[in-house]
Order: sequence, then structure tokens, then C-alpha cells
Amino acid sequence: MEFVEFIRKNRSRLVDEWFEWMIQHYPEPSRKYLLKREEAFTNPVGYNIFKNIEKLLQFIGNGEHLSSDFENSIGEIIKIRSIQGLESWFALNIFDFLWQRYAENLDGKTEARDLLESIGYYHRLVSICVRKYVEIKEMIAEIQKNEMKNRYGKILDRLNEKYLLIKDRNDDEL
Repeated sequence: MEFVEFIRKNRSRLVDEWFEWMIQHYPEPSRKYLLKREEAFTNPVGYNIFKNIEKLLQFIGNGEHLSSDFENSIGEIIKIRSIQGLESWFALNIFDFLWQRYAENLDGKTEARDLLESIGYYHRLVSICVRKYVEIKEMIAEIQKNEMKNRYGKILDRLNEKYLLIKDRNDDEL
């Protein structure tokens, strides 16, 4: 059986299991809170993770893994996980659970060609995750850089005005 076929056949049970697997990576006090996935306003993190898991399984089951909506759902989950202090590998490798469940359910009847195709598919999913993770980390770094510039740039400007620490090029010509 191929990976996509496994997802299609087991989608309804995988939604809950995958969500619980993602929540396991959080500290115990947070887990209880995050498990309340139906509450969009009181628990936006758990709600968003769960809704995007549902979307991803639907996209995979329907063969729509190349759509921008598919990548956006991956990005939403990784964004949440990458800013919450999880190790990089846990933050970005969100499909590990699905691959493990697939591997556990392999039988001796799976042809090598199907297995190789499934491995390639999984690697493409992981490469999307890596790309999204890097984009998010770059965005976070840019926000932090701008915040530092805003916070300390004014102090440097005032110091420069008072002590003329940095000469303007036009002043050098006088």
C-alpha cells in the first residue's frame, strides 16, 4: 500500500492521533490546555493546529499536496511550533507521525516500487516543511532585527547628536 492510499483509508482516525502526537511535544501544563481544540477563541493554538491537521490530511488524501493552501497549512503549524520553543526537528518534521504509522502498517505485500514512491513522497513533504521552517525563522529574525533597530536606534541617534560619534559625510567635506 502506498503512503497516500494509507492516509486516504485512515484519515478519520489519524486526525485525532496526529493532533495528540503534536501536543505531546509540549510541557504537561500546556497539553491540557491545548487538547481543547474546539475552542477557537480561548485556545487558538490548539484550534489552529487541529484545523490545519484536518486540512493537510484532506489535501494528501485528495492528492492536492502541491497547492498553495497545502503549503499554507504546513506553514501555520510550523509557525506555531517554531515560536513555542520546540526543538527544530520537532517544530518542522510534522509528518513524522504519519510516516511512522504508515511504516507500522506495512505488510509483506507492499511492492518495492510503491515503497520507494512513498519514501519519495515523504521526502517531498519534509522538504516543504524545511523550506517553510527556514522562511519562518528568517521572518522572525527580521522582526527581531527591526525591533532592535527601533529600540536602540533612537538611543544611538541621541548619543550621536550629543557627542558627534559618527560624522556625516557632508561634514567631512567642510
